[in-house]
Amino acid sequence: MVKIVVAELNPPKAKAAKPAVRTARVRAPDGHLTTVRSIQADSESFGQDFQHVFARNVERVRRENRKVAGARS
Repeated sequence: MVKIVVAELNPPKAKAAKPAVRTARVRAPDGHLTTVRSIQADSESFGQDFQHVFARNVERVRRENRKVAGARS
């Protein structure tokens, strides 16, 4: 006798937790709005938070470089 098993082959994957990064929009001394990202040094997810902030900074710098030079850095 054959046993028939019905199961989903591709179960939904758990999403990664959103990094615990605080974001604030502040005015720079020259009057322009600036986004400041801060992380907690004693956080359990410090490495992930640091990577998140670093990646956002790299994205911003590359975007600015493309505007100025028209090429990627």
